Amino acid sequence: MKSLIPPFLKKGDKVCIVAPSGVVAVEKIALARQWLERQGLIVQVAPHATDNYYRFAATREARLSDLQNALDNPDYRLILCARGGYGIIQYLDNICWRKFRLSPKWIVGFSDITALHLKLQQLGYASLHAIMPVQFSWEGNEKALNSLWQQLIGEPSIISGVSHQNNQEGIAKGKLVGGNLSMIVNSLGTETSIQTQGAILFLEEVGEAIYAIDRMLWQLRRAGKLELISGLILGSFNRLRETPNEYGAEVADVIRAHITNPRIPIVFDFPAGHIADNRALMLGGQGSLVVDNTAYAIKQSAFHIESLII
Repeated sequence: MKSLIPPFLKKGDKVCIVAPSGVVAVEKIALARQWLERQGLIVQVAPHATDNYYRFAATREARLSDLQNALDNPDYRLILCARGGYGIIQYLDNICWRKFRLSPKWIVGFSDITALHLKLQQLGYASLHAIMPVQFSWEGNEKALNSLWQQLIGEPSIISGVSHQNNQEGIAKGKLVGGNLSMIVNSLGTETSIQTQGAILFLEEVGEAIYAIDRMLWQLRRAGKLELISGLILGSFNRLRETPNEYGAEVADVIRAHITNPRIPIVFDFPAGHIADNRALMLGGQGSLVVDNTAYAIKQSAFHIESLII
């Protein structure tokens, strides 16, 4: 089933910046606000976005209140999550989606925000895995910002790159699903457990040991989430807490060993994740992926990802 696509943005639309998880600096939000206003948007910041409650942006009750109010407000066309970290899972099941269904809007973020993306996929709505305000000050994020804006206004965008030694040639068609590996594994056994049958699966991770990545992939594999995917996109797996010499293998080789279907396309080093060049991906979007032995390219249009053979 195709996901419902929220309305694309135009000048004068209202945006709300929320901080549903970890603590975020005021200057990070201010920088994002300035960027959004330069695009012609009217920006409001949630009341508790910078309360700074220990490791969290605010108390659990305050974070839920901010997000719920933003979801309920029919004037907002975009909810931009300020950062990930940890915290959405504490109140995910307390969120009411009734008013959101009456006025769907884009929800943007990644990392811990994967929990929201998975919920939206369960409800049947597309959302954007993309750069957040915490990254707006990072050098080298120009392509990520452009990619986000193109998706928000419904313009087609092309993401291409050179071949990786672990890439696998093939053609895939299906819905794009995924996000942060840890959060996806955390969803298993719940109502928001990721649905991967026939889908193009996207994964990224940060700050984990290689053995932990291997263990999480085994869990996905044992849960049947890797068997029936139509394609695989691997974003950044960086800031590893274990070297290949300590584990005995590179992280790319560890991932590759879990995919036993020789006919599905696999892309490594895709520009998305905990990096400055964090391109926007429409989770829930239908499309296709083509990988050959020299390069890959993904063309994202307003409603789907189309193949582009290089």
